[in-house]
Amino acid sequence: MVENEEQTEIDVNGALHSSEYNGYLLAASELDKVNLNTLSQKEKICFFLNIYQCMYIHFYLKSVSEERPVWADLSYFRRAKQLVADYYDKPFFYSIAGMRYTLDEIKHGLLRSNKKSPHYWFPSLTAKDMRLGQLKCGDPRVNFVCFDWPNSAEHIEDFSSEDELDDKLNSFVYEYLMAKVNVDTMNGEIALPKILETYKADFGGTEESILRFVWRHFDCEELDENAVVREVCTKKSLLVRYE
Repeated sequence: MVENEEQTEIDVNGALHSSEYNGYLLAASELDKVNLNTLSQKEKICFFLNIYQCMYIHFYLKSVSEERPVWADLSYFRRAKQLVADYYDKPFFYSIAGMRYTLDEIKHGLLRSNKKSPHYWFPSLTAKDMRLGQLKCGDPRVNFVCFDWPNSAEHIEDFSSEDELDDKLNSFVYEYLMAKVNVDTMNGEIALPKILETYKADFGGTEESILRFVWRHFDCEELDENAVVREVCTKKSLLVRYE
């Protein structure tokens, strides 16, 4: 790590040539031998949440070292071109239990119950894909754990126990929302994280359902759940902004 008063930077080149990185690659290669059939549904959710976070950092390091273009900086047509190039070039995947999984397939195909990615026109997995039977989830909280490229992973959580899964997901979402949500009653505005707009359908599809989700995982002394819904959805005295 290279640290100064303003920011902390990752020494990508150093990380990719470290003994820890080589050890990680060796451990990741063993995932091909995993037997997912011995795991419960909650254990599978824990497993794939952990795999996604590790895989995301792995992909981040490789992408930075290869100087891949940042998605947010590309135009619509350059994004389409990049998607085709990525598909036919070197798709990034892990071999798990004898099958290949990309980041999109883990997040959207499994953890989001094969809902379409906001960046694609079709679901990540086809209806006949055998991997669909591995997991039934659809919990909107996973969106806070599984970051989308090129967002940085601000916090990594170890989901090691199915008994602690709900508590850890709630804690993860709580910390995220407490850091990102801003209620400004003086100016009649509520700022919510962009992720809630991007995955609006996962949170119920309406502004009311999004607000109710947020207030179940957020402490606000000024407004309770029913009050914020009333002020935003009925009286229109508060404006919601996503950032």
